[in-house]
Amino acid sequence: MDLTTKFDKGQLVFTIDRDEIVKFQVEKIEVVFEQKARIKYVLLRHRAVNFGDPDSVITKSEDECFKTLGELIVFYDQKLNKNK
Repeated sequence: MDLTTKFDKGQLVFTIDRDEIVKFQVEKIEVVFEQKARIKYVLLRHRAVNFGDPDSVITKSEDECFKTLGELIVFYDQKLNKNK
């Protein structure tokens, strides 16, 4: 079974975190099998400073990550206008 992803490990993606538009690096790609296979990206918020401390990461689904800021804005603009 071949599985293609929108982004690769190490790429930078735009998303919304804590009500802010942010750009994070893809740290890891996870495939979740529920009713169908879903791709989730583990995004690196920042690396731990002290040895043994965990890195700060967030997990976002593939449809919440965008290659450019413009793509993110267009997606959420369409989503907001659709609900009017």
